[in-house]
Amino acid sequence: MRLLKFSPAPLLIGLILGPAMEQHLRRSLIVSRGDPTIFIQHPVSATILAAAGIVLIWTVYKSFSAAGSQEPESESDVSKKTDQPNG
Repeated sequence: MRLLKFSPAPLLIGLILGPAMEQHLRRSLIVSRGDPTIFIQHPVSATILAAAGIVLIWTVYKSFSAAGSQEPESESDVSKKTDQPNG
């Protein structure tokens, strides 16, 4: 996790809450007879799902835009910077 600079807190939360979430997801799909639109029929659940989707898309967008803006320096640029005298 240190190599990829991940925080351990989200991983720990996912490991603890993941099985319970999966069980409740299965239970709600059984109640709705396999119809996934049960999650967007009520305004509160639709709002929470939309907010989670927006946060996910925003995070992916920011990570790709940050990765694209960091261009590695070429060797000639590095040598030009080191050849200049200080002062």
